[in-house]
Amino acid sequence: ASYRAIFLEIGAPWLWDRVSEMSDAEITEHFADPRQHLYYGHDETGAHLGMVEFFVADSSEIEIIYFGLFPSLTGRGFGKRLMAGALDLAWCLNPSRIWLHTSSFDHHSVIGFYSACGFVPFATGFEIVDDPRIKGTLPRDAAPQIPLIETEWSNGKGAALSPEKRQVART
Repeated sequence: ASYRAIFLEIGAPWLWDRVSEMSDAEITEHFADPRQHLYYGHDETGAHLGMVEFFVADSSEIEIIYFGLFPSLTGRGFGKRLMAGALDLAWCLNPSRIWLHTSSFDHHSVIGFYSACGFVPFATGFEIVDDPRIKGTLPRDAAPQIPLIETEWSNGKGAALSPEKRQVART
């Protein structure tokens, strides 16, 4: 399967829509940057389990941009193995820290999961985001657990949603 297909299957339930707005050429260009890293987790049969994408900043920090499993595999222990492998790979690059952000759109147990993986919160905040279901970059029935709020002032971009944004790091 293509990066786009895997990204959307894993991410649509959490309103990930970045690749919906990128052409194939833009995706290729994105991963041509040597600071971008993409890894897929596989089971013993070679079937995809999930993906992790991280970015090595000039400051030698690594940000985990995306981390996710196929929805049918959540809660079965695969995430711990995928994260352990991703962290092993990332630490081989000798970063000063590895960090990520998450939001209230993500799986309800993600904070506990990240804590169990050794991450600790270091910042919280709020973001206003356009709903990709209203923008048309994701199907309207994606992420049914997240309210779809339409307003007359949204100009087709979607409601001003304010998910809590949490940042966690492992040093």
